[in-house]
Amino acid sequence: PVLSRSVDREDGKTSQFVDLMLRLGMVMGGVLAVTSLTAGEWLLDLLFGDAYKNTALILPWTLMLITPFFWSSTLSAVITAHGRYWSLASCRAIGALVFTFAVPLIGASFGLLGVILALGAGLITLSVCQLLVLRQHYVVNLFLLSGRTLVMLFGAFVVSKMLVPHNIWLALIIGIVILITFGFLTGVLQQKELRTGGRFLLSVIKGR
Repeated sequence: PVLSRSVDREDGKTSQFVDLMLRLGMVMGGVLAVTSLTAGEWLLDLLFGDAYKNTALILPWTLMLITPFFWSSTLSAVITAHGRYWSLASCRAIGALVFTFAVPLIGASFGLLGVILALGAGLITLSVCQLLVLRQHYVVNLFLLSGRTLVMLFGAFVVSKMLVPHNIWLALIIGIVILITFGFLTGVLQQKELRTGGRFLLSVIKGR
C-alpha cells in the first residue's frame, strides 16, 4: 500500500527506494559472502558438525544469491505497485527459462556449484528484465552499480582470503572494513545511510 500511494503521487520516493534497495542488496550479499569466506567452515562445524565442512567451499557463492534475490523481490513489489502484472509474469518466466537451460550446461561441469551459478543467472536475468520494465519510470544503471560493487567485493575478498590461513577473525574484521571503505569510495554506501543504520542499531541495543 505504501509503494502504491508513492507511485500514485509520483513524489520521487519510489525511485529513492529502488536505488537504496538495490545498493542494500549488494552490501548484504557482500557482508554474508565475506563472513562465509572467512568463518564459514568454523560456523558450519559449530552448527552442523564436521560432516558439512566441505560445503564451506560453495557457501560464499550461495550467500551471494541474497543480492539478486533481494533485487528481484524489491523490483517485483514496485512493478506490482504499478499494476503491471503481465510484465512481472513475463520476466519471471524468462528468468525461469534461463535457470532451466543453464542447469544442464553449467551443472554438468561444476556440479552443485554449477546449479547455484545457474540459479544466480536466472535471478540476475529476472532483475535485469524487471529494470527494463521500469525504465520508463526510473533510471537505474545496474551495470554501473554492479561494476562498483565488483570493485568493492574484489578488494574485500582478496584481502580476506590472504588472511584466512593466519586468523579467520582478523580476516573477517578486515574484510568487512575494506568492504565498507570501498563501498564509500565507489558510492555504493553513503554516509547518511550509515548514520541512520547506526542510530537504528543503537536504539535496538538500548531497547534490550
